Amino acid sequence: MITVRADGVPLHALGSVGDLVYSTNHRGSLAATWSMGLPRGYAHPALRPGASVDLMAGAARVWGGRMAEPDRGEWTFTADGHHMNGGGFSGQDKGLLALAKVTGSYVPSTVLDTIVDTAAADFGLGWTRNGISLRATPLSADSEAEAQFNLIGTVFEKYKELTGREWMVDPYGVVSTYDLPTTPRWALRPGLPAMATADEFVTHVFVRYFSEVTGTGEPATPRLTAPAIDQPAADRWQPRHQGSDQTTLGYLDDTAGEPQAIAQAVLDAQRARPAYTEGLELSAYQISDLGGVSPALWQVHAGQRVRQHGVLDQDGAFALGATPEWVIGTTIHDVPNRTLTVVPIDPPPRTAVDVAAETALARVRDFQ
Repeated sequence: MITVRADGVPLHALGSVGDLVYSTNHRGSLAATWSMGLPRGYAHPALRPGASVDLMAGAARVWGGRMAEPDRGEWTFTADGHHMNGGGFSGQDKGLLALAKVTGSYVPSTVLDTIVDTAAADFGLGWTRNGISLRATPLSADSEAEAQFNLIGTVFEKYKELTGREWMVDPYGVVSTYDLPTTPRWALRPGLPAMATADEFVTHVFVRYFSEVTGTGEPATPRLTAPAIDQPAADRWQPRHQGSDQTTLGYLDDTAGEPQAIAQAVLDAQRARPAYTEGLELSAYQISDLGGVSPALWQVHAGQRVRQHGVLDQDGAFALGATPEWVIGTTIHDVPNRTLTVVPIDPPPRTAVDVAAETALARVRDFQ
């Protein structure tokens, strides 16, 4: 059973709690809504905007955030997850600025450790590093030198683009960075809908690049790598090529395998993946661990990897040999109806080619 606490107060002690729906994404807790049966004019300090909100499964905190919109007329409530407080992504133009404190004054910063500590200590941001360094060096010296303001979420999103590592804030407010998992945590039982892969797959990636310069210092004739290949996808559907022009990156070292690394990184980012238009709605019996034991649905959250068995094709028949794996990007928990909706992780906002090239070569760019 999932219970709701606000500022540490169990809300079921104040009145009946119902219609609880909460969601997560790969950044952490996303949104929560619920209703309460309370008399007109009722007031309690825990039912205020900005109150801390925790969803509990026994002693485990499964969602954490802040009260956003208590509607005292209808007694319905909305809360935003911890990571939303940073702002600067998903269309948010409000949040907390990424700042450092220098001799009593605030200056813009792109040092992750510094901006989290400053916002937590001086502005009440409910994030903590728990003593673990996220990054102690700037992402962009120019951004700081030119006094350009960035929201905290913007800086963390840029960190993700430049390093390929994700970031999240857990239900306890602990911020961390991580790599997307490559090993499945859960298995989906046979009989769920087919993947909508359509035109989203690539089987061969070629990279065009410069490997040497002429005697005048000008680039020599560009070369083309041998392709990085996803042979199972080519066999299942049909070969589909993609060219990646990386001549703007300058000289790439053949002996170090840099062009080949870029080709493989682009293929890994672009290859076919599940793309459900509205996600999959699951009951508890439709998901299990790899040993076949069904979890409590609150144990399933965004950022975990799933293996989907017995995929149905477009005609409703089993697609033989199709056992895709994908990372959950969003979960929606409908507590009263005991269902869970899972959606694969969204593609990055920039092109996969750009992300793969920058990640492979660790190239850091200036930004505002």
